[in-house]
Amino acid sequence: MAQARSTVMYGRSAAKKRTKKTRRSGEVVLRQWVSRKGVIIYLLMFVLVVIYFLTLTHVRGEVVQLGYEIKAKAEKAKLLEDEVDQLRSTRQNLHNQDRLNKLASQMKLVKPSGKQVVKIVD
Repeated sequence: MAQARSTVMYGRSAAKKRTKKTRRSGEVVLRQWVSRKGVIIYLLMFVLVVIYFLTLTHVRGEVVQLGYEIKAKAEKAKLLEDEVDQLRSTRQNLHNQDRLNKLASQMKLVKPSGKQVVKIVD
């Protein structure tokens, strides 16, 4: 009976050893899986951060480029406004009645009489 008892004890202890060994190998597999999963997660996070910074850099470059375009267009608008002012001044000078009368007298033109003016009505 003592022998049977030791066999039973040996059987239990072997089962415990196998369970521990299985647990240990399971833990190793789990650790490897977690470490691989962790590495994959860290790599994914790294890639996302790189993509974020590349996008941020691209957007900032576009903003700077748009700023230069806006500045160039503002300068062009200022030049056009100056040209419009100059043309208005020139038009006003050309339509000046005193200047027209002076030119007409230099060219020996006279005001037409009422009969000389013909009005065309549509």
